[in-house]
Amino acid sequence: MRAAAAVIFLGLLVNPVVTATGAGAREQSAPPSGPVARPADEGAEGLAEQWHRRHQGRMDGNVMLAGEAESGLRERRRRDAVSRSESVAGALVLEAYESLELQHYPEAIASFTLAVEFDPEMPTAHIGLARVHWESNNALDALAALTQAVRAGWSNWVIRRITLHRLAWAGFWGIPLAAAGFFTLLFLKTFPLIQHRLQESLDTKLPPATASTLAILLPWLPLALPWGVAWVPLVWLVLAGPYLRRRERVVSMVLLVLAAVGGLAGLPATQVTARGLDPRILHVAEAARGGIGPERERTLAELIERAPGDATLQLLHADHLRGMGKHADALLAYRRAIELDPTLHPAHNNMGTLYFSLGEYGTAVRWFRQAINLDSQAMAAHYNLYLTQEHLFDFAAAESTLAAAQLIDLAQMTRLLSERDQRQGRLDVLQERVAVPVALEHARAALGQVAASAYPGVVAGWPFAVLPALVLTLLFRQRPSGQRPMRCSSCGRVACRRCALNLDRDSTCASCLALARRSTSLPRRTREMKTREIAAHHRGQTIIAWVLALLVPGGRQIWRDQTVIGALLLVIAGCVAGHYLTRSLVPLPIYQPVPLSVALTLLPGLTLLMLAWFTGLAWPGNCEVARPPMTRRA
Repeated sequence: MRAAAAVIFLGLLVNPVVTATGAGAREQSAPPSGPVARPADEGAEGLAEQWHRRHQGRMDGNVMLAGEAESGLRERRRRDAVSRSESVAGALVLEAYESLELQHYPEAIASFTLAVEFDPEMPTAHIGLARVHWESNNALDALAALTQAVRAGWSNWVIRRITLHRLAWAGFWGIPLAAAGFFTLLFLKTFPLIQHRLQESLDTKLPPATASTLAILLPWLPLALPWGVAWVPLVWLVLAGPYLRRRERVVSMVLLVLAAVGGLAGLPATQVTARGLDPRILHVAEAARGGIGPERERTLAELIERAPGDATLQLLHADHLRGMGKHADALLAYRRAIELDPTLHPAHNNMGTLYFSLGEYGTAVRWFRQAINLDSQAMAAHYNLYLTQEHLFDFAAAESTLAAAQLIDLAQMTRLLSERDQRQGRLDVLQERVAVPVALEHARAALGQVAASAYPGVVAGWPFAVLPALVLTLLFRQRPSGQRPMRCSSCGRVACRRCALNLDRDSTCASCLALARRSTSLPRRTREMKTREIAAHHRGQTIIAWVLALLVPGGRQIWRDQTVIGALLLVIAGCVAGHYLTRSLVPLPIYQPVPLSVALTLLPGLTLLMLAWFTGLAWPGNCEVARPPMTRRA
C-alpha cells in the first residue's frame, strides 16, 4: 500500500494540471522575502487584517488571539459572501509550508485545512495536506488528499481550460512531428532500394559516376527549397511507397491524415487559444465562479467603462465588490444593474442577501419578494425569504413561503434544507451567480471579441490538405512492379530482376540461397566470403536498430518491422516534444506557492518520454536479422 501510494503521490505531485490555478493573484511564483507573504487582495480589508492578526498570534505563540482571528476570518467570509479567495488561501499555503519545513505537523494541517476552506479548488492546498499525511506515515489520508487535489484541479474552470488547451496543442505539434519522424525512418530504411532504382534510371542517360552521385543526392535536394524541412518528408514517403509493407503503408496513411487534420485545425485553434486565454477573460470567469482579487476588480471596472449599459457586467461587478468587503459600492452597483434591467431577478436576490448580512432583515425581505415576483421559479429567493422570515420570528409567513417553495420544487427545497446545518463558515442565505458562459459572452462583447468563423483559417491552411491529399493519391496508385529492386534479407545486397544478381520470391539472393541449402556449387572461398558478409550485415542491422532505439522512442521497432508499436511510441514522444515546444508560446498565467514549480512541471513530460524510451528498448519481438543456416567449413 505504501509503495502504491508513493507512486500515485509522485505522479500527482508533478502533474502540470496541479501547478496552474486561476488568473487572479498569479504574480507570486515563489515565496517573497520574509517568513510568509501577506494576502494580495488588500482591498478586502477584513480578510487581510484578520489573516494578519492570526499569523501574528501564531508567531507570538498567542493561541487565543490566533483562534479569535481564525473565527473572524470565517465570520468575515460568511458576511461578505466570499466563495473563494485565492490570495488568502495562497498565503495560508505558504504559511503551512513553512510549518511543514519545521516539522510542525499540527500547525501545517490547520493552515492547509483553512486554505482548502478559503479556496476548495486550489490543488496545492490538497497536495500540502497529502505531504503532511505522508510524512506522518499516514498513507491512506495522503491518497485521499491527492484524490481531492485531482478533483479540485479538474473542477477549477481555469485549470481545466488550460489543460485542454495544452493537450490540444501537444497533439497539433506532436502528431506532425511523429509523422515526419516516421516517414524519415521509412525513407532511411528503404534508401538503398530508392538509390538503386534512381541509379538504374539515370545510367542510360548519364555517365556511371554522375548517375551514382545524383541518385544519392536527389532525395535530399528538396531540403534546399523554402520550407523544405516541412514538406520533404512527404516526398520521402512517396519515394519509399513502392517498397513498404502493407502495415507500413496503412500506418503511414493514418499518420498523414491525422497530421493534415491537425494542420487544418491549427490556425482556427490559434484564434480560439488567443481569445480563450486572454487574462481578462480568465478574470471574468473566475469572478463569475466567486473568486475575488484586485486583478478581477480592475478587469470588471474596465469592462464596465467599455459597456456601461450592460446590466450583467454590473451585477458581476457588484458581487465582486461585496466579496471585497466594499458594501457601499456594492449597493450602488446592484442599484445600477437593476436600473439597467429591472427584470434581472438575481440582482434583486443578491441585494437582499447583502442587506441580510448587514442585519437589515426587513429590507432584505422586500428584495427577496421582488426577486420572486420577477421569477416564481427562483428557489434561492424562496429559500432566502424563508430564512429571513425565521430570523424575524415570523414563523407563519416562513411556513407559508416554505409550502409555496415545496410546491414548486420539492426535491431542490429539501436538498437546501438538508444542507443548511452543513454550511458552516458559509453564507446563510444563497446568492445567485452569473453563469460562466453568460459572463464570458458579455465580457467578449464588451471587449469587441466577436466570435470569428473558422472558415478563413481553414482556407488559409489549404496546403495542409492539398499536399497530403496528393501524397495519399500517389500511395494508393502505386503498385508493386516486377522490375522494382529488392534487398536480400540475409546479406543485404540490393538487386532487381534486370540485375545479374537475381533474387527469388523470398527476396534472398541466389548465393545466400545456395549457402542455406548447403549446395556444393559454390567454391569454398565464395562460401567463406558470403558467410562473413552475412555476419557483417547482421551486426550492422543490429547496431543501427539499437542506435535508433537510443535516439528515437520506437525507432528500433519501426526498423524491425514492428510498425504499430513503434508508431505509438513515436507519437507519445512527439506529443511530449510538442508540449514543450508550445509551452512558451501559449501565455498561461501560473500561481504556485512552491518555489520548485518550474522544475516540477518538467517531470511529467520527461516521465512519459522515459517510459516510451524504456518501452522501446525492452519491447520483445523481431530483434534478429533472418539469415540462413551456415554450412560447415570444408
